[in-house]
Order: sequence, then C-alpha cells, then structure tokens
Amino acid sequence: MVAAAIASAANALSGVLIVQEMVPNDELGDPNIAVTNMLAGQFEKEGILAPVAWSNADPIFRAAINEGIVKKPSEVPSIAAASDVAKKLKLEYVIFIRTYQRGGNVLGRIQLFKNGKLVWKDPEKATEVLKSDQDIKPTVTKDKKGNVTKVFKPETTKLEDRMIAINGPDGLMLDDCAASLIRTWTEFLKTGPLKGQTFSPRINTPNASPGLQPDVPSEATTIKAPQVDNKQLLQDLDVLIKSGQGIQAVLILRDAVDVAPQDLERRMALVRTLLLVGEPELAAKEARRAAELLPDKVELRAMAARAWMQAGREDEAMADLNEAVARDPNSRETRMLLAEVNLAKGRPQQALEHLDALIKDKPTADAWFRHALCNALLGQKDAVLADLAKATELGLATAPQDAAARYTDVVEVLDRKVTVLGNDLRTLHQRARVRRTDPEVKQIADDLKAVVNACLAMVSNVQAPRIHQSSHERRILALNLLIQSLTDLSGFIATNDEDALAEAQINLGEALKHYANAQSAFKEEIGGTAKSVGTE
Repeated sequence: MVAAAIASAANALSGVLIVQEMVPNDELGDPNIAVTNMLAGQFEKEGILAPVAWSNADPIFRAAINEGIVKKPSEVPSIAAASDVAKKLKLEYVIFIRTYQRGGNVLGRIQLFKNGKLVWKDPEKATEVLKSDQDIKPTVTKDKKGNVTKVFKPETTKLEDRMIAINGPDGLMLDDCAASLIRTWTEFLKTGPLKGQTFSPRINTPNASPGLQPDVPSEATTIKAPQVDNKQLLQDLDVLIKSGQGIQAVLILRDAVDVAPQDLERRMALVRTLLLVGEPELAAKEARRAAELLPDKVELRAMAARAWMQAGREDEAMADLNEAVARDPNSRETRMLLAEVNLAKGRPQQALEHLDALIKDKPTADAWFRHALCNALLGQKDAVLADLAKATELGLATAPQDAAARYTDVVEVLDRKVTVLGNDLRTLHQRARVRRTDPEVKQIADDLKAVVNACLAMVSNVQAPRIHQSSHERRILALNLLIQSLTDLSGFIATNDEDALAEAQINLGEALKHYANAQSAFKEEIGGTAKSVGTE
C-alpha cells in the first residue's frame, strides 16, 4: 500500500481518530464541552499524529460520511466501532474523550487505543482544571437596601507543576477551560505513550503582505522526502479516486506532503484531490499554504484562487491573485483569473482591463469570449457580436465538455446580472410614475434596455448543451419579455399612457417569473437548488 510505503520510508506521522463521548445530563452536570475539534487542532499545530475528528466540522470525516465509511455520524460510537472506522481510514490510533462539568470543575478522561487495544489513559487528577466554587471564598457586600452580593475572585490552580489560569465560577469560560484541558493532555501524550515518536510540524499559514515572502518555519524545510516514486504514487491515487475512495487518496497525500513539504507535484495533487471530493475551501487553504512555502511557484496562488472561486469566496480569490500579480505581473493565467473574479463580482470594466492586456499580448479565443461577456454586462450588443466572431475565428473549443463549461459560465454571470436588473427595473417603474418627465428616468430606461439586449445577444449566440435546452428557451423568453417591458415603459414615459405602464408592469412580472423558472430548471438539469431572481 502506498501509505505504508510512505510511512516506512520517512517515518511519517501516524493518524488518530478523535472521538468525544457525550454523557447524559445527570449528577455529573453539563456534558456539552466540545473538545474534539480543539484537540484535533492542537495535534495539527504541534505535529502530533495526523488528526481526524469525529465531527461534521472535519472535512475528512465529512468525506468519510459521504463515502459510507461512517454510517451513523450523529451517534457516538463504541470503542470497537470507532476502531473499525479508524482502520478503514488507515488511522493507527483512536482517542476516546469523556468530559463533564461538576460545579465549578471541568473534568475529563482520555483513553488512547492503538489498533483497537487500550494502550494508555491519563490520571484523573491531571484533568481537574477548575476549583469547585465551594473551595473559593466569596467576598460578601451589602448595598443600601440590604441586598447581599457574593463576588468570587478568580484563582489559579496548580496542576502537575503547570499553572492554568481560570476565570472563576461567575465568569466561567468553557472554551478556555477546555483549552487548558487539551494542553495538559497533549503534554502527557508527548511525554508518555508518544514519547520518542518522530514529529513533523505542520506549516503554519502566516498573514503575508502582498508581494512579500512569508516567514515560513525553517524546521518545515528540513524534512527529507521519502524514497517513493511520485509517478507511481499518483497512479495509485488515481486508482483510488476512480474507485470512489477519494478520502483514502486525501489521507495518503497528506502524509506524502507532510514528509516532503517542498514537493510541488504532491501539493498540487492534494489540492486537486480535495476539489474532487467536494472541499474547495480546504483545497484553497492547502494551495495558499503551499504558495507561502514555495513563493516562486505563482501557479499555486492561481490554484488557490480557482478553489476560492469554487467555494464562492471571491474576496479571498482576489487576495491570492493580487499576491500572484505582485510576484509575476506577466502571468497570463493570473490575469485571466483576475478577469473571471471581477466578472463574478459584477465589475466588467475592471475585467476588461485585464482581458485587453491579454489580447494585446496574444489574442486567444477564450480571452475574446470573456471580452464578449464583459460587453454584454456593459450593454454593448454590437461589441458582443464582434467579440464572439473573433473568438470563433481563433478556434473556440467546441468539444462537448468545453461548450458545457462555457455555457455554465455565461449563465452564472448573466443570472447575477438579471437579479440586479430585476430590482433596478422595479425601482425604475416606481420612479417613472412620479417623475415621468425627468430626462434621467428616460436615460436609465434606455441604458437598461441596452444591457438586456446585449445579454440576450450573448446567451442566444452561445451553444446550449442538449441537457439545458429547456432552461435555455425559458431564459430567452424571459429576456425578450424584459425588453418588451422596457419598450412599454418607454412608451409611458413618452406619452403618459397608463395602459403602457400597466403592460410594462405585467411584462416585468412575467419576465422575472420565467427567468426564475429558467434558473430552477437549469439547477434541476445539473442537480441542485436555485436562487430566484430579485431576491438579493
């Protein structure tokens, strides 16, 4: 197995599944002290094992649920069941946690299992991190009305020669208490059952200023790469992914990256695999971490930006792209991505600036196509048709997958625009009724009509995949109704014909209804849910 080969070659981190048992609300008190994710985070920070939390907040665990490895994620498993899941995930250890609150005390018990067998548990007194309220003497005061107030003074409890700060019963902060508990457990594990294990600290992600190289911990670069052929590694991972075992591929790649943090091929493979298993945000974070470790590899910033865009985080994508531009102003990929992000954020003029630079350097079909999309948002119908002609002349890709992706891009951009248009048109109708003779009202109506005409030209001249024919026809109908509504509104502005205004309002309502139906149909065609026009 590839994972075994990596572990053998480089003494890579062993993995651990962390499970928190939820005790009932009985005499022990409130059990809802969620330490699972916090302990996993501490392990990640210090390089102790490779943690996977039994929690929906953990992307690896979510992927395991999706692949059917975990069948009852809402239930706390038995030791045997947790060990079975750990085995399937190629994790050597299981940590079982029990925490509860009793009075002013937060207590916990932790057990470490290896391959299903108990190998260690901590001493009970080691996890008492708060004194009971009865052990803290309050200061009693009385006001003028004789009301008695008890004030508890925060104290510090000494624990195994470690000082743990607390807030006292009146200002109890369970997160702080849990953090103290976790630090204690971590120290016990490092000096106890895990003593002598080779640790490999994870790479922290510092906040780097644009154009500046982040301060990456030097110890991260001292790890020797395992003697595993990357070609064979990626082939084996491809087999796992195609067989529906994406989570296994992610775990193996994490090990591979941990022991060879400067291996670009492995890091890029991890990012791509995380995208395949439906974790774009996690993929973006991994790509950004890799870019900070390997600042000269601008393509990693581009990967991060694409992943952020898939996650719907355009601002984060822009941050990575600005960093990429600072390092390599001539990167065509970066400029294209900047154009895409600006389009997604409804800034076609800014997108055009990047596309113009690309076309000036070397015109391509894709650049002209996105140029047309920008002009559609700007209401330049003639420019849209000219741009599309140039894109076709330069050999716009016609493969089914290319055409489908291009059509989806157009739909996503235009849908956002029509949502804004719907709101703008409702406002314009109200304004026209009270300020019909205002020249600005007529100008706004003309400008909006130009935008709708340009959008119609764009979507009408893009090949719609067969699967989207139904939604495509509804979208065309909706845009034509919007044009008719604006024509009727212009008639009202010119003549004060109330019938024309009524027709404009009817057509607007029908247009937005048909466009919302088109959106819903489109989402149903590819699977998913739709956001209706005019709801933002």
